[in-house]
Formats: sequence, structure tokens, C-alpha cells
Amino acid sequence: MTQTAAMTFDLRLAAKLKSRAEQEIESILHIAESLGAAAAADLCSVALRELNEEQFRIVVVGEFSRGKSTFINALLGDRVLPAGIHPVTAILTRIRYEDLPGYALHYRSGHKQSISAEQFFNIVAPAEPDPTDEEALRQRALELDEFLKIESAEIGYPAALCQSGVQIVDTPGTNDINAAREQITYDFIPRADAILFMLSALDAIGESEIAFLRDRILKTDVQRIFFALNFADLLSTDLDRERVLHYVEAQLRSVIDRPRVFLLASKEALRLRRTKAPVAPDVLERTGLPTLERELATFLVEERTPIKLRKPVFGTLRACRSLKEEVLPVIFSGQDLAYADLQKKITALHPEIYQLQEQRDYAINQFRAGMEDRIPKLTKELRRQLEEIAEAAALAVRNYAGDLEKSALATAIERAVAPKETHLRESLNKLSQSAIEEEYGRAEETIKTATEAVFSNLFSDSDVHRKSLEGFGDAEAGEQFVAALKVGGGLAGFGVLGFIALPFFFLIPFALPFIGTIFKGFRESARSKTLTSIENDVRTAHTEQGRASLRAFDQRWAKLANELAAKLADETNSRIRDLEANMETLLHQASESEISRLEQRTRIAKLAADLKVSENELLRLSRWSASGQFGNV
Repeated sequence: MTQTAAMTFDLRLAAKLKSRAEQEIESILHIAESLGAAAAADLCSVALRELNEEQFRIVVVGEFSRGKSTFINALLGDRVLPAGIHPVTAILTRIRYEDLPGYALHYRSGHKQSISAEQFFNIVAPAEPDPTDEEALRQRALELDEFLKIESAEIGYPAALCQSGVQIVDTPGTNDINAAREQITYDFIPRADAILFMLSALDAIGESEIAFLRDRILKTDVQRIFFALNFADLLSTDLDRERVLHYVEAQLRSVIDRPRVFLLASKEALRLRRTKAPVAPDVLERTGLPTLERELATFLVEERTPIKLRKPVFGTLRACRSLKEEVLPVIFSGQDLAYADLQKKITALHPEIYQLQEQRDYAINQFRAGMEDRIPKLTKELRRQLEEIAEAAALAVRNYAGDLEKSALATAIERAVAPKETHLRESLNKLSQSAIEEEYGRAEETIKTATEAVFSNLFSDSDVHRKSLEGFGDAEAGEQFVAALKVGGGLAGFGVLGFIALPFFFLIPFALPFIGTIFKGFRESARSKTLTSIENDVRTAHTEQGRASLRAFDQRWAKLANELAAKLADETNSRIRDLEANMETLLHQASESEISRLEQRTRIAKLAADLKVSENELLRLSRWSASGQFGNV
């Protein structure tokens, strides 16, 4: 069997679900544009963009020398990454689909540089210089200085896996205590659809790996982890492999209820995938890779696809509600009114809109004030936990009894502060999310009440629109829709608040990444004096970083308040513009002949009927997504 045929990563069902959602969203977008409903059309356009941009992100983590690069190459079916990368030159790398191979470096300055595959390999896996060659060592030092300016790498590659909608992120070793690990832990892992944690069958599982899982991985991320026991083919017998597998599973159960562990022979799987000769299916199966791929694909389809669809689907359902409750009522109610009556309605509309604008401004001002009022409580909690982290770090130094060696002491501090930092991120994110939802929900309710009052005052004398809109969505699906939106961050605010669901403190630094600077001049002599000095330096460093964290929080909170206030204003203004445009359209239609008006009625009725069909399809899709039962899709 050829390499392509040997691929067992099947995401066709996910693609089919995405295609169904895209078809219905495009249909509703067409209806919104035909009705001149700019606000609803904008919601649909955003939903389409989000749907098309969505990819499954697989993040590969693990300590150094666990075979991460070889495993990724086996997944891709080719040698895309160099193996044997030295910890000093490890770099975070994103791999996505491109028709032609391409490599690029992203620098911390913001600059992007395209390079060849050979240049990339030389940068991340350079040949070690001769230790007796001073010129080679000097050149190597200069190269490392340049390397530190690189933030990440990006690879485009024509791999079948990536073409099916998967992006792979290769990360530096988790046992390297630096800023890169902070980024992995609190940025890439929370945004991953699946996490592949590489372990070694030759080294079982170490205390540092258990500690990383227990202390650094957020509880919400644990269930997305797949463990790959690499180098299983280097164990002598099947019995040895079974023993190692059971041992690792038992160790992992101390931090994860039902760990998913797979024996793997990445190097052999890559060799088989790259071979030009036919390969029998059972030969590749013995590497363990097809089993892992099938389990991972099933997880992505059944667990992650519903999450990927949720935001664009519910954003479009919001557009449906806008069309039903704000656009079509105006059109249907105005169709049977005489020209003079419509003119009266439009004249009466102006003071109503003025009142709505006043309520909008009041709601936004109240929202800003509410967000401002939340700051003292949140910063008090943040300051308290930061002080606990600083004290824990200092206490770890004071009680340290190991060798006076930088990495050992750094590890001791890491063990002390890691669970506290993780708790801070989880608890403060939860408090912040709750506060934002309450304030935003209160503002939206004020605007919603004012909007409903406008429609009630304008069309209280007509129930034509109510009869015309009967049958939109079945009751069960409608209840599920409302419940899902509430989970997502408020009935009307789902699309706005969705982005806050990621950990809130990506930009808040902690003291550990720069701990190396504290150890300059570290000496074996005068142990007590040295440890006391280091304890003071550690406390000072954490205190200074705590102040930076508080400033970063204040800045992020203020920025978020401004963004959400602008969103409230934009959505309300779009509704007002749509209402005015619809009234003007009705006035124009009222001046036309009876035949033209009849044609317009027929067209609007057809659009309303199409809207019912598409909305019900989206509601069914949302039900299927929520249940994970896609048999009838």
C-alpha cells in the first residue's frame, strides 16, 4: 500500500458538517441582503469568515528527546522537521497546508523572513562546532545571539493531513523553564483542539512530566490530551511493552481519570510512510500510528467539530432572530398600509429612534461604569494571589536543601509556584468572565427593551407580521438555541463574548522565565548567605512582576471595555439603519402600482419561507452537533 493510501486520519464527516453549515449560512446571508438587512447580513458574513478560518489545531508537547519531530514527520508522511534538535535551538513551529513547501521565520521585532528548508534545518538543528576550534565556537555564539531574536517559525507543506483542515504546532521541551514554556502552557495548549503529549517508552514517565500535567495544565485542557509512548519498538518483547503501558497508565491516573495512552514507533512509521514500495496494512498498524490517528480523528469529529461550528451557527441564528423580530415585522406590517399612513409611521419613527439612541448611550455609559466598578474587587484578588506566589517562591528558596545548582533551584521554585499560578489564571479568568457577562447582559437588556418599545409603538395596530412568521423553528430546537447562547456568554452577546473564553492572562508575565538573571555570581560557598540573597532577589523579582501583572490587567480590562462598548454601539446603530431603510423601502413600494406591490409581497413571502427552511436546518445541525450523533447528516 502506498503512503497516501496508508493515511488513516479521516475528517470527511467534519468537512461535510462544515459544508452543510456554510450552505445554510450563505442562504441566510442572501436573504438578509435581499431584505436590505445590513445588521443581519454582517452577522452572517462574520459567521462565514469564522467558519472558513477554523482549523483543527493539534499541539505536540513533551520534554526534549521524546521524538516530537519524528512523530510529526510520520503524521505528515515526510521529513518536514529535522530530528535531533538541541534544546538551545528549539523553536515553536506552526505547520499548515500550502500547495508548495515553504519555510518562514517570525522575529520578535515583527519582521517575517522566508527561508529555504536547508536554512531552516541548519538554524534549528545545527552541527555542533569543534570544541577546540575557537573561531567555530565564536561563530556559534553569534548564531545563538541571532537565534534568540526569533519568536517562531511557520511551515507551509502539501501534506494530506493539513489539507483536510489540520494545523500542527511543534513546541519546545516542557522541561525548559523559560518564557517559551509559559507561552505553550497558557496560550497554545488552551487554544488546542487536541494535545499530543510525547513520552518515551524507554524512560517511562518522569516526575517532571507528572508535575507539568498536574501543576501547569489547566483542568479544562486535560481531557484533550493524547499520550504517545514513543520508541515502543525498541523494547525487547510484547510483554515489556505491555508492562510499560500499564505502568504509565497507572502513573497518569494520579492526574487524569481516563488517560488515553498509545504505544508508538514513530521512526518506523515515518520510514514506511516515505517508502515508494507497497506496504501491507498490518505492517504499518504495528507501529501504533494508525490506531492513534483513528482515535484522534474520531475525537476531533465528535468532540471538537461541534465546538468549531457552535459560534458561526449561533451567530447566524442571531441573524435569523433579527430578521424575524426586527426586519420582517416592519415589512409585513407596512405592506398593507396606504402611502399616507406609511408617511405618518415614518414621521412618528424619528422621535422613537431618538429615544432608542438615548437608551443606547445610557446603556453603554452604565456598562462602562459597571466595568470600572468591577476593577477594585478583581485587582484585590489578583494582588492577593500574586503576593501568595511571591511568598511561595521565596519560601521554596529558604527551605531548599539540594545542591547549589541553578537548574535544580529553579525547579524547586517552579514546583512551589506552578499550582498557584495555574489557580490564579483559572480563578481570575472565571471571575472576569462572570463580571463581563453580567455587565454586558445588563446593557443588552436595556437596549433590547428600548428596541422592542419602538416596534410596539410603531406596529401595535397590526398583527399581520405575527401570522406571517409562524413556524420558525420547532420549540425544542428553539429552547436549545437559547440555552446554548446563554452558555456562550449571553443571549444576544454570544458572538461578542466568545473570544473571552480563552484564558484571560496570556499577557501577564511571571517571574520564573527570567530567573536565570538572579543566579549571576551564584557560588557554592557561603550557602546560607547565598540562599538568603537569592530569596530576597526572588521575592523582589516576583513583586516587581506582580506590579507589571496588575498594570497589564488594568490595560487589558480597559481595552476590553472599550471594544465591547463599541460593539454595543455598532449593533444598535445597524438596527436603527435597517429600520430606517426598511421604512423608506416600504414608502417607495407604496407609491408603486398594485401589480408591483403584489410582486413585492410574493418576493418577501418567498424570502420568509426560505428563511424558515434555513433556520430549521441550522437548528437541526446545532442539535446534531450538541448530541454528537451525526448519522443522518
